[in-house]
Amino acid sequence: GDPPTISVSLAPDARGVGIGSRVIRRAVEAFREQRCGDPILAQIKKSNSVSLRAFWDAGFGVVSEDAGKWVLEHRI
Repeated sequence: GDPPTISVSLAPDARGVGIGSRVIRRAVEAFREQRCGDPILAQIKKSNSVSLRAFWDAGFGVVSEDAGKWVLEHRI
């Protein structure tokens, strides 16, 4: 099947202060407890630099892109 994909949405006042990357890391940890080696993906609009930074900080790297989004994968 398709690899799991993380999606995170935060209230405006919670953005840009490190909460997103902590939430993402916890989600990755919970997933890894269940399915150790499977890849985890995220899709981020290129216009969303705050989200891109949160995923970078949580251990994701860009694996592909298209006109409007980045596709990231968690690095084990």
